[in-house]
Amino acid sequence: MKTFRRLLTVVAASAVIGGGFVVSPAIAEAAESDCAGGVNGFVDISDYLSGTVVRSKRVSDYDTPAWRPVELTVQHGNVGDRDRGWAKIEGWTEPYIDEVWMDVTFDGGQSWLQCGPFRKMTAENEPVTTAAYPTSPDPNIRFRGCASIGTNGVECTDWW
Repeated sequence: MKTFRRLLTVVAASAVIGGGFVVSPAIAEAAESDCAGGVNGFVDISDYLSGTVVRSKRVSDYDTPAWRPVELTVQHGNVGDRDRGWAKIEGWTEPYIDEVWMDVTFDGGQSWLQCGPFRKMTAENEPVTTAAYPTSPDPNIRFRGCASIGTNGVECTDWW
């Protein structure tokens, strides 16, 4: 946790321009290896784990959502005797193309850590989840899920 906070501080400081103002929210990108396998408070979970859906967004490839609908969700549930949140894509997913990641903010969304992306590496139409991170009653610690599906760019849920 201290490592992530230091990382967020460094990223936020580097976003400050000579005049002393921030151009855009700071984003600290973490590779899958930085938030998988029990690293930095994250835990691996099964792609098939389902919890309570708290945010949901239909995303798809091409211009027609009915062509290849994919559901992006932010979920939470009991993982290792602790409530944790994660992002998940499921539906008509494509291997080696579709990606999902979870943004975690410690300051209410002004800056965040991007955990992932986790890329689909299995058969079509199977879900993909991110690693899970502990939830908190602190209103500044929030989550959102983001996905890149085919050629449609990036879409994210609202913060939870």
